[in-house]
Amino acid sequence: MTKGKSIYNKSLELRSEEHQEKVLIIKNVPRYPEIIDKGTSAFLHNPAFAASNRIKYE
Repeated sequence: MTKGKSIYNKSLELRSEEHQEKVLIIKNVPRYPEIIDKGTSAFLHNPAFAASNRIKYE
C-alpha cells in the first residue's frame, strides 16, 4: 500500500484484493472538509425516493 492513503482507501484496497471477482466502484465521495462544512445529512439520500432496483440490503 502507498504511504499517505487513508484508512478508508486501505480497507477498500484490501477488500478488492480479497474479492477480485466482485467489482466495487465508489464515485463522488466527499472529502473530509466538505463533510465538516455541510454536515453528513447533505450527502445522504432518502431511500423512499430511490428506484427500488437501486436499494440493496444485506
